[in-house]
Amino acid sequence: DAAHRVRYRIGDSVARAGATTAAFRFAGVQIARDFTLEPGFVTTPTPTLSGVATMPSVVDLYVDGALRLRERVEAGPFTIADPPVVTGAGAARVVVTDVLGRERVTSQRFYAGREMLRPGLSDFSVALGVLRENFAIESADYGRAVVSGLYRLGVSEAFTADLRADASGGSTGVLVGASWTPDTIGQFDMSIARSFGSDGEGVQARLGWMRSSAAFSLSADVETTEEGFARASATFAPPRTRAALSAGASSRRHGAVSFTATLADHRETDDLMTAAIEYAPPLERFGTLGLSLLYTDDGETEISAGISLVTPLGQTRALSQSVTSQGGRLSAQARAQQTPLQEGGLGWRVAARVGDNPRTEAGLSLRGRFGEADIEASRTWRQNGLRAQAAFGLVWIDGGLHLAQPVRESFALVDAGAPNVRVLRENTAVGVTGTDGRLLVTALRPYERNRIGIEINDLPDGALVVEDALTATPGPRAGTVVRFPVETGAAGDTRIVDETGAPLPVGAILMAEDQRYPVGRDGRVFVGGVHAPKVLRRAGADACEAIIDRAALDASSPIICRRVS
Repeated sequence: DAAHRVRYRIGDSVARAGATTAAFRFAGVQIARDFTLEPGFVTTPTPTLSGVATMPSVVDLYVDGALRLRERVEAGPFTIADPPVVTGAGAARVVVTDVLGRERVTSQRFYAGREMLRPGLSDFSVALGVLRENFAIESADYGRAVVSGLYRLGVSEAFTADLRADASGGSTGVLVGASWTPDTIGQFDMSIARSFGSDGEGVQARLGWMRSSAAFSLSADVETTEEGFARASATFAPPRTRAALSAGASSRRHGAVSFTATLADHRETDDLMTAAIEYAPPLERFGTLGLSLLYTDDGETEISAGISLVTPLGQTRALSQSVTSQGGRLSAQARAQQTPLQEGGLGWRVAARVGDNPRTEAGLSLRGRFGEADIEASRTWRQNGLRAQAAFGLVWIDGGLHLAQPVRESFALVDAGAPNVRVLRENTAVGVTGTDGRLLVTALRPYERNRIGIEINDLPDGALVVEDALTATPGPRAGTVVRFPVETGAAGDTRIVDETGAPLPVGAILMAEDQRYPVGRDGRVFVGGVHAPKVLRRAGADACEAIIDRAALDASSPIICRRVS
């Protein structure tokens, strides 16, 4: 239901996080808000920027130094609602330039919190069914019944309330939470949950804080759980205390570095503590280099270190290497691959790992107009493996059945009006039209404007096309027809004169249906798509008509544009 931004699901699905659970798999019915049904809809609070223009002016909006918006305003007060900002901390600068070239600059700092909702905006999810167990291990393995509900409401620009509840088997849980973004110091997330029933009773509390910007981010999170607390859809008990800390910084000159640390105090097993640091220096010319160091303590201390390098070799090929030291054991891995092009082709990959857990593998991928296939072989020190798969799409659209690549998103049937014409999706070639001049294009984004184009140089000689790019906005897993108005036939340059023998004036416009034919020097006009007599009309006080056919294009004599009353 795109009009109300609500999605209904029946069958196997993933429920959102419940009161005392993370997201879980289940089979049943789910009704939930889905803001992606309207891609341009802004859900998070954004700063409102305003000013006053003393005369007609141009307003430029810069966010973190980058130009994000430019618009003209009349004299008087103006407001920029829903400015294009990113989440996290930032600085907005509004530059007002009047018709005399005078500038006035105002600046404002802001913080746009993730998961925050605009005042009055609500989000909800209700799921009812049975839990999915042993996913990817057993088929059709379902357990006890479960019901889960979520409701979130944007109370103000800086406060979003959160209410969750779920029940499964003998356990029921409720949670009350809130997200708060005071000024520009970051976002606080707070929640308290309680479970009760035959599986146990107890309380779980959580407090988190995060602040991010283009150059630096920092977050901290702590959660404590009573012994009797039970998760409705989990088979293991949560730790007594869980804490996490992360920080990151990046710059074009020095690269990116990140640090994370976690601590989990378990009741029945050893405590777990981890600390990791990663660094990616700015080596864009040579590829992407990554350095990592990991410390783990779960009763036994272990330190791991690694280095990796990914080097692109053209548009579709890449080479990667990595070396890892874990617990004193050294291992190395190398991988080379070529990805098949979108319009079709052959891809391959080979990889080898030596040292700890040795492994070799190789694979081939084939992507074609009517599907894709993949085969892979692997060998480890214990066993050999072989895997093969093929997939295709079958679509009924515009009164016909079409075989195509797998349909996982939305699709469009493109009619280019001629065979062997390359079709482009977002300026990337995705295939060639068949003998019927058509191609089914998959992997379109639902509810968004997808740019579909054709390569006009592939059209037959004399073919005319008004537009070489159109947009398609299909629904989810649905399709649309994109027809390009292509005219095929004879084409050529001819000379058009009036009844006195004088050439038509330069710049005069002749029309044939919706197509315009401008007149050049000495009355010369280029006309294409002539497979039947075509009438070119000139409007206005000197209205006249010229009839052009194949014979007229081949003749050397001029064509007379005869006056019409």
